[in-house]
Amino acid sequence: FSSNNDSWILCLILIILLVITIVSFKNRKRQITLAWFAFILNLLTTSWMVLGVYVEKSACSSCKSTGIDDMGIGFFAFASAFLFIFLGLRGVQKDQKLISSLDRLR
Repeated sequence: FSSNNDSWILCLILIILLVITIVSFKNRKRQITLAWFAFILNLLTTSWMVLGVYVEKSACSSCKSTGIDDMGIGFFAFASAFLFIFLGLRGVQKDQKLISSLDRLR
C-alpha cells in the first residue's frame, strides 16, 4: 500500500490484458480464458485499492472521512469495469454457443 506506482502497474497490466483479449477474437477459447483472468485481476486490484485506503485511513487518527469518497474516480472506473468485462465475456460465450450449434447443423 506504500506506493501509487504499484496501482499504475496493475492498471497497465489490466489494460494490456484486455487489449490482447479484444484482439484475440479468432480464438474464442483463449479470449474467454483471458477475459476470466482479467475479471479476476480486476477484482483483486479493486479489493487491493479498497484495502489500501482503509489501512491508510485507519493509521491516520486525525483524518475525518474514511471510505469510498476518498478513492476518487479510479475506484468507480475499476468497479464499472466489472460490468463491462462480464458483458463482454457473456457475449463471447453466446457467440461460442451459436457457432457450436451451427457446427452441429452441418
